[in-house]
Amino acid sequence: MKRVRSALMSEVWIEGYSFPESPRWYRGEFWFVDMYLGDIWKVDSGGHASCVISWSSAVGGLGWLPDGDLLFVDKYRRAVMRCSHTSGETSIHADLSPLAASHLNDMLTLPDGRSYIGEYGFDIAAGENFAKGSVFLVEPDGGVSVATSGLAFPNGIAITGDGERAVVAESAAGRLVQFRVDAAAGALVDRSVLMRLDKGAPDGICMDAEGAVWVAALGDGGLLRIGSDGQVLASAETRGVPIACALGGEDGRSLYVTTAEMSPDRHRPGDYAGTRTGAIEVVEVAVPAALLARHAGSMPGGRGA
Repeated sequence: MKRVRSALMSEVWIEGYSFPESPRWYRGEFWFVDMYLGDIWKVDSGGHASCVISWSSAVGGLGWLPDGDLLFVDKYRRAVMRCSHTSGETSIHADLSPLAASHLNDMLTLPDGRSYIGEYGFDIAAGENFAKGSVFLVEPDGGVSVATSGLAFPNGIAITGDGERAVVAESAAGRLVQFRVDAAAGALVDRSVLMRLDKGAPDGICMDAEGAVWVAALGDGGLLRIGSDGQVLASAETRGVPIACALGGEDGRSLYVTTAEMSPDRHRPGDYAGTRTGAIEVVEVAVPAALLARHAGSMPGGRGA
């Protein structure tokens, strides 16, 4: 993997969280989860944060259906939950327990309501032996199928603006893998390796308008922008360990990064319950978010990194 000299630096935007994860930009607001505490937060443009939901279990990825209802992953129940944007009532949108052999993880929801959700493959906290996991497809009506399988801890998921190519962070293998998206069935097919990281484990990722992927690499991997040819195009430095990232802001060029202090012996929810070292950091970048990630409004096209 070819590296480039780090040219970008983040600024801490808000802080005081336990383990912030799953950042999203939706309709002019920034959203994220405090994963192990089960809290879902949204932040307005002025940096004012409000807790939208305090859930009884660890939560994973966030998304929205076309009607505005919020979707979020209940990691341990192995379900995607749905919160009505009108009544606030929460219900099960999709039960993945018949297919998922382990805890659920991150999720990408497209503007048409289709969602892709990864699973761990094994229970790290319980000390289970390593096993490969799957990425599941949840249709807008809650129907569930396996999009692809045999991945070493599938984590962040991103899809290009044209909807034809998907990238998945394969954390336990230290690599990004890419797929062709079957337009009709939604399955992820024709797998190939996009790139292997020299350091760190890829966690959360996001796609920009040029089809490049920003990846948060746990450990000492840093924050990297990877082109469609697998080359490192740019990198950025953060104060905390980067966990996940999302492009947003008024012009789509603000890269929001969830960070925290981490150690290799922390695998259980309680390991982070008493900590408040997590933060949201922001890096201003040149190329805006991919079309599929915008959900609402229009943004100008990309320009060179």
